[in-house]
Amino acid sequence: MKFSSSILCIAIISRTTTTTTNAFQPASSIQQQKSLSSLKAVNNNNKNDIENDRRTFMEKVFITSTTAAAGLILPAIANADTQDRFRSPEQRKQAAELADANEARREAMRMQNRNYSNAKTAVVRAEQAARKEDEDARKAEEARIAAIKESFPPEMPRVLVLGGTNGLGKEVKNKLESEGIFVVTTSRSGKAGSIILDVTSDYGKLANKIGVIVKENRCSAVVSCIPPGIGTDNVGLLAGAAGQIASGAKTAKTIRNIVVVGPSPTIKAAPPKGLEIYVKANAIAEGIIKSEFSDKDFTYTILSPGAIGDSKNYGKDKAVASKTMAEAITVAATGFYLGLSSLEADSADKITELAGSVNKVKNIKPYVVPI
Repeated sequence: MKFSSSILCIAIISRTTTTTTNAFQPASSIQQQKSLSSLKAVNNNNKNDIENDRRTFMEKVFITSTTAAAGLILPAIANADTQDRFRSPEQRKQAAELADANEARREAMRMQNRNYSNAKTAVVRAEQAARKEDEDARKAEEARIAAIKESFPPEMPRVLVLGGTNGLGKEVKNKLESEGIFVVTTSRSGKAGSIILDVTSDYGKLANKIGVIVKENRCSAVVSCIPPGIGTDNVGLLAGAAGQIASGAKTAKTIRNIVVVGPSPTIKAAPPKGLEIYVKANAIAEGIIKSEFSDKDFTYTILSPGAIGDSKNYGKDKAVASKTMAEAITVAATGFYLGLSSLEADSADKITELAGSVNKVKNIKPYVVPI
């Protein structure tokens, strides 16, 4: 009980002291303190509002205007009406002018881009048209030159060898090719890549076939190494074929030379028995050859050995080795490029002399077409 009474006494004394202190404090002082606290609260609120307004103005007005003044294009502000309340009329006018200037610059840039694009397109089209015009002109010039070249011999010799897969014809082919000359050959069988041509079965249309072969291969010379067929029923056809060959070859504008092998002078003067048809047909063929190839820039070469190599000699004229014959024919077939004239080599000496120029074939210079 004593402990409880003590606690109660302390509590009563403490409350009495507080009440006594307030009781002695004037009422006006208490009211002043409350007023002062209220004023401080209002002042703090005002300061906060002013600071918020200042920050809003800085962010929405001053910063925006400064950025626009720097020439930057700004995105649209959602609350523009609220923003304008913090701008002066001068600032609003300046902002509008800057906005107009920005739009004008954007439109000028768009126009410049359109003009550049249009100009670039025009340049590209002009360049394409110019290239097409140049290409058309080039093709036309190439066609013109090609047409002109068709009327002249090729730059280098191109030789058609008839009967070029056996005997003398094969040797002539090999010699021409060893000198770097382009060679086309014919044979009855078409072997060794030759063109099939049978003189006897094609006799009536031989000229046309020869003309086609010469034109397609742009040949400058034709060499006939077709065996005469002595002792056969076809001797007249074979001997007289040279005339058709000459007529057909002359239809090609590229041709310049023809080379044939005929009977020797003593056989022509006195044909042995059994060779009369051969000699007569050959004489007719030689007449056609001379008629066709006597014009300017055309040459013919007629070789008339007593015999070729080890073949039978029907006359009294000297035989000529097949190698020498091949060399003489090689020179004659390139006679246009060597500047040679027409020649009747009717002796072994003349044939040998002609063969002696074979080394010149390697030094043939290209023919220049007069364009």
